[in-house]
Amino acid sequence: MKKNLIFALGLSLITGFTACSSEIEDGTTDIDSWEMPYEEVVAKYTYTHPCAMFNEADFTRVKTMLDNGSAPQAVKDEFNLLKSSQFTNVTYTPSPTEKIVRGDATGTGTNENYSNAMRDAAAAYQLSLLWKLTGDTKYADTSIKILNAWVKVCKEVTSNDSNHMLAAGAQGYTFANAGEIMQTYAGWAANDVTAFKKWMKDVFAPKNLDFMKRHQGTCSDHYWSNWDLVNMCSYLAIGILNEDDEMVNYIVNYFYNGAGNGYIGKLIQGTFSDPLGSGEEIAQNQESGRDQGHAMMSIAVTANLCQMAYTLFQCNP
Repeated sequence: MKKNLIFALGLSLITGFTACSSEIEDGTTDIDSWEMPYEEVVAKYTYTHPCAMFNEADFTRVKTMLDNGSAPQAVKDEFNLLKSSQFTNVTYTPSPTEKIVRGDATGTGTNENYSNAMRDAAAAYQLSLLWKLTGDTKYADTSIKILNAWVKVCKEVTSNDSNHMLAAGAQGYTFANAGEIMQTYAGWAANDVTAFKKWMKDVFAPKNLDFMKRHQGTCSDHYWSNWDLVNMCSYLAIGILNEDDEMVNYIVNYFYNGAGNGYIGKLIQGTFSDPLGSGEEIAQNQESGRDQGHAMMSIAVTANLCQMAYTLFQCNP
């Protein structure tokens, strides 16, 4: 099982989705194995938080390099960009809304406003990273201020069309990953942590699951892969946050045998000979040929999904 999840991460990061490469030691990969009959996973997990996008060892390794000056210049540059981000000011003020509305706002009682959640989730997440990389609790306190504010105010993700399902996924997994990191902060009151976990399960997870099961009443291939992928990311992140084995298993099983285009058999399509004559067999992602932004987004969100799985499974060999 761990091998399969590691395969998924590697697959998403191989340029051109190369199925057999001379650069891979001994010329073999896990990629050939996903077409084999798949057995449903029903597993129990160990959760050593944080264990979604990053684990404690990841933060320790990078912080040590930054502190002693041994970090590569590219890492130092990115760290400085993070510190100068508009979303990492310790005076950042959140703007929670009762409804997160993306799409046709008719009948919702408010205008489209999902950008509030998009900005605040990004801020909470980026601040959580800076807390772990600097040890400065001012970043931690601002992050939990944002998360607590949304828990107190926000009741639902909604609109009169399917676009709100994108907000449930994209903002869902960003909020969840911020909370996953911040739950390791002793300064976040236990009752607030519990309330946040419940909020994620009550407001975002049902939307994520409903989309994967029904695809808004359409055929399972109707939506581009990124719709499935953001909801898969959210549901997995919320499952890890809440130590919910059933949620984690649902995403593992969906990735290998799901209905929509987030299923690996639909996400990676075709087997073709490399037109440049390398002799390799290549494939493409389901959004290739749509536009560059969405095609690259599909790869990026797949990488996020698989990184969370990889991190969790490092605790579950």
